[in-house]
Amino acid sequence: MSLNTTGTIASTTPATALPGTEPQHALTAADRCDQCQARAYVSFTTSSGTVLLLCGHHYGRHEQAIADLGYEVRDERDQLRQALPNPNGTAPAHAPSRKQAPNPTIEN
Repeated sequence: MSLNTTGTIASTTPATALPGTEPQHALTAADRCDQCQARAYVSFTTSSGTVLLLCGHHYGRHEQAIADLGYEVRDERDQLRQALPNPNGTAPAHAPSRKQAPNPTIEN
C-alpha cells in the first residue's frame, strides 16, 4: 500500500468487505501489513472496496491521510499497549515471569 501523488491509496490486497465498512473479523497474527509484512493492527476499506492492513508504524505514518479521506478504521493497536511492561517496570499480569535462577556457586 502506498499513497500516490493524487492522494489515493494503492494496494494489492483483494476486497473482503463492502466500501465504507470494516472487516467483520478481528485481526489475527496471520494478518500482515501491506507495506512491510509485519503483524497488522489496523485495517480499513477504501471506497473501491479494497481492504488495507497496516502495522502500527505504517498506520502512524499515514494516519492523517487516511482520516482526511474519511475511511472507517479498525484500530487494534491497544493490543500492542497491553503487551508492554507497566510504567513501574513490572510486566503485565498475562506475561510470563522472566526471573532467572541464581547462578550456582563454584567451589574450589
